[in-house]
Amino acid sequence: MRVSAARVMSGIPTTFNEGLPPYTVIGGKERLGRRGVSAVLLCPEPDENVRDADGQTGGETGRAAVYRRLAECGFDFVVSLEAATAGADAAADGANIGELAAAFPFVSFILLKERLNIGRQINLAATETREPFFLVLRRGYQVLPVPPGGLVTAGKPLCTAPFIYDRRYSALPVGAAPALSTGKRRSGFRTERTAPRDGGKTLFPVGGMGLYHRERFIRLGGFDGTIETEYWQLMDFGLRCHAWGETILCDKTLKFISDRDIPPYNIEFDRHYRRFYLKNLSPVFRFDAAHLPLRRFPHFLIKSGLAPTSAWDEFAQARAWVSKNTYRWKLDSRTLVENWAHDEHDEKHD
Repeated sequence: MRVSAARVMSGIPTTFNEGLPPYTVIGGKERLGRRGVSAVLLCPEPDENVRDADGQTGGETGRAAVYRRLAECGFDFVVSLEAATAGADAAADGANIGELAAAFPFVSFILLKERLNIGRQINLAATETREPFFLVLRRGYQVLPVPPGGLVTAGKPLCTAPFIYDRRYSALPVGAAPALSTGKRRSGFRTERTAPRDGGKTLFPVGGMGLYHRERFIRLGGFDGTIETEYWQLMDFGLRCHAWGETILCDKTLKFISDRDIPPYNIEFDRHYRRFYLKNLSPVFRFDAAHLPLRRFPHFLIKSGLAPTSAWDEFAQARAWVSKNTYRWKLDSRTLVENWAHDEHDEKHD
């Protein structure tokens, strides 16, 4: 058993993995495979009644089937994040972690002391795993076996997004394409859910699920854990990834099966949207560098609905963050969308 110390986070993260709370790690001492890939199981949401791979709902029986299936897929290790509970050795679904760790020594059980959003869970998993690649899976999804070498081959981009199928093996629309709004939408920016194309780009991995190149993920800064709304957190990660010269590609080598449709995203123009907006839509890219000009502040003040001092605090934080990363941009959000549409058009007519 190993217990981590808390890390304090204030404002926009400037280094990877700021602000993680304390957590406990049990198990994970035995290496299972030699592929250089770990599997990561995220916590289920509090309102999810998740069925595992054999149709069982939680508990040790359903979990055992999940871990056995992941072992059959040849992952080196499995990292299983567990929701905070009153018991130090029990998961939220009642499973005994100590007994599971003994039965499955290749699984590291991470017992969280508090609820973490999806991005912070993935950041934590990237900290705990040491393999070059890690595959993120949410409860209720099943990964199909991949031929030897297939996972690493698929892992050439920073993130490889899976094809996701329902139980009838019909592909679900898990691609995400950026577009500029032509009407009076507040953001002037939106995403369109699309059918994935093998080898095609997607703006972000649906639900955060996919195969990540660990070193490049950390170098990018991972997910911004201060953005609590999942949609804006994924959008922030995806736009930063593409704008900073990385890619997120769909690959048919990586297949997930889901018991349910992909739920719609919660798209609210809340305080988390403001952070996304300042970090991604406001910067101006010119002469190989990005900056957030002061002339953007009056518009932000009006649209934010905040008091001037509060609006300035948020704006100044974002401006400092952009300045720190000024030379990492390769293009701004508008150019990204224009290039995306142009590339999609060319690929369709090849």
